[in-house]
Amino acid sequence: MSFFLITAKALAEQVLVILLLMLLGICIRKKGMVSLEAARMFCNVVLVVIIPALLVHTFEAQAHDASLAHILLGLGLAVFFHLLAILVTKRLYAAQDNKTVTERLFVICSNCGFMGIPLLMAAVGEQALIYAALYIAVFNIYNWSHAAMMLQRSRSFELRKVLLTPGTLGALVGLAVYALHLRFPYALSEALSMVSSMNTPLPTMIMGMFVATIDWKAAFADLRVWKTVLLRLVGMPLLFVAIVWAAQVHRWFPGSNVVAFILTICGGCSGAISTILLPARFGGGDEAYGGTLVAVSNVVAIAAIPLMASVAMLVFQVHT
Repeated sequence: MSFFLITAKALAEQVLVILLLMLLGICIRKKGMVSLEAARMFCNVVLVVIIPALLVHTFEAQAHDASLAHILLGLGLAVFFHLLAILVTKRLYAAQDNKTVTERLFVICSNCGFMGIPLLMAAVGEQALIYAALYIAVFNIYNWSHAAMMLQRSRSFELRKVLLTPGTLGALVGLAVYALHLRFPYALSEALSMVSSMNTPLPTMIMGMFVATIDWKAAFADLRVWKTVLLRLVGMPLLFVAIVWAAQVHRWFPGSNVVAFILTICGGCSGAISTILLPARFGGGDEAYGGTLVAVSNVVAIAAIPLMASVAMLVFQVHT
């Protein structure tokens, strides 16, 4: 079976899980069990408690077989992908209305954790997990800095406040845990694991709550939605691959091609659920429209991500 078909099958299974969880959230909302205000409160729990716990637990669980050069390259490419997406979307989504800001946030934010990791495990193996963790750490620092600034229509942010936000603290503590080879006592590690396990089901059900009243036929027929989804799933990964290839990053040292491939997958996943969570916390966005973009991108990702992965594999000369 070809790499494309293998990855498409793995992603289809992940998308089915997402759709079932989202359907549960839709049912909860339609039955009146949870109000939109309560859903926004759940968003705070995810952003302030669950995601920081996930970051610390992910780094604590990693093996230490990656060299410093590979770690720094992975970190640098993760930062570069976000900066590239910020610059591209600033030009393409210049308006400041809530819908346009949500589109910009969606294009920048990749659902690496749920979509990317299963694919990377299938394509590269466990060695990919540390680079996915680095990408997720950078992504969470972004959420509490530029994303918050964009949603609040602010032109600046205080570094001290960003460093003290839950997502940034979780990323920094996680990196320190990994760098110092720390291992937590069983009770603490297990508690972090249990909290982390809520990272996919709770946000996905929250997404269902926000999109419960969406007209799905209209959503899939909306050219504006397709333009934004294709930019996230095809445009950004292709641009990233082209620039990294032009800089010959994949030839810098042995294994750099694999790191470049992994970071392409991390940045090229469907839209992150933070497209809903962050507007719900900070305002300034459209949660329901964000949910529509995420839901449509999850379906399109079944074909788009394997295609982009195949392109990156060919360009960076990665053999699995």
